[in-house]
Amino acid sequence: MAREDLQFFCDSTSHRGHDYMAVGGIVLKPERTRDLVARMQELKDASKMGPTSEFKWSGYKNGERKKAYLGLVDLFYDMIRDDHMHFHALVCNFNEFNHKHDDENGPKDMFKSVNKLYYQLLVHQICRRYGKDCRIAMYPDHGNDSAEIVNFRENVCKAAYYKYDARFGSLIRIQPYPSSKLLPLQMPDVILGSIAALRECRQLNKNKQDLADYILARSPVRSWSETTNRDGKFTIWNWRNSR
Repeated sequence: MAREDLQFFCDSTSHRGHDYMAVGGIVLKPERTRDLVARMQELKDASKMGPTSEFKWSGYKNGERKKAYLGLVDLFYDMIRDDHMHFHALVCNFNEFNHKHDDENGPKDMFKSVNKLYYQLLVHQICRRYGKDCRIAMYPDHGNDSAEIVNFRENVCKAAYYKYDARFGSLIRIQPYPSSKLLPLQMPDVILGSIAALRECRQLNKNKQDLADYILARSPVRSWSETTNRDGKFTIWNWRNSR
């Protein structure tokens, strides 16, 4: 198995029943991933979160776990500040996509659209940014929203090679994992969930609103509607579908 220089732990959020959704994740060297896992586990242990409990945006209810979630957000931004981790996200209005629909399954191409957004982020941000010098392994949260991106790996590599002069085969692996089995996947779940919620101006309960406001306040942007410099350590890409 080829050695991984960088690991990209990523997730998607809010593509069901909402206007705005996001895909994105954290980029780390393997040794930093080990540090991240240890520190996230310390946060869980301190708040008496059991081995099956996860950090999840959808499951946040304040209470005894508030300190752990705030600690997770602080850890996220502190590691970015120290250049131990980068974060890249693509945000879009999912209503701009023309999902084909059937009565039994609903918008059956919805998951294909999410996978296509992963493709855009991989080519134009992850492989463009890191693919000239690094071998990248992608670990998306397991599910229908990441099932097809596995088959796009060679096309991602080819596009990044011709468009951005990335090394051919810079994306060496795409391996979905359940977030319950891979602790780093739980960090982008919380961050992306809050980004999509505020981008849509969604009505949240007070606990989630407070957490979302804290995540935004610690960020380098004033609003999630901003598109940042794409070469920063923390990037937001508000993407428009050209149809």
